[in-house]
Amino acid sequence: MNQTCSYCGFKFEREEGYFTSAIIIANFLYAFIVAPIMLIMTALEIPFWKIGLLLGSVSLVMVPFIFRFARTIWLHFDFSINPE
Repeated sequence: MNQTCSYCGFKFEREEGYFTSAIIIANFLYAFIVAPIMLIMTALEIPFWKIGLLLGSVSLVMVPFIFRFARTIWLHFDFSINPE
């Protein structure tokens, strides 16, 4: 992630621990994506090791995208409350 916006100069980097809430948002986003898949696979009586293998693979692919999206959500939320 860039430290500042090249267009408007908005400073993205904040103090240490600023994006901790983005991790929480990322976990909620991941849960909303994974929970329906897990419920459907459990209802279809697919063995748990296959569910774990599939969801583990999906999580490895999704985590970088979800975390970037969560950081964007957190920056937007913070900027709407505390514009600088």
